[in-house]
Amino acid sequence: MEKMSEEQLDHCKKFLDYMDVDYSGDSIMLTSGGNGIIMNSKSQWYESFGGHSINGVARAVAEELGKKTTWEDEGYCDSEY
Repeated sequence: MEKMSEEQLDHCKKFLDYMDVDYSGDSIMLTSGGNGIIMNSKSQWYESFGGHSINGVARAVAEELGKKTTWEDEGYCDSEY
């Protein structure tokens, strides 16, 4: 994978900040909600991230920063209704 420029990395970080994804620790937490794809053409993020998921951007930032990604424990999904 091609290395990101500092400008690209900063733009990705602003996107993750907007999406409330914390990338400050040793690992970036991925969630099922982060699987959503940016599809709204009127979104301020569409031009840069349209067709990509929040988790996809988080993974790219993690790789660039030499961090791991981990999945949030979503055990509540297993509960019976």
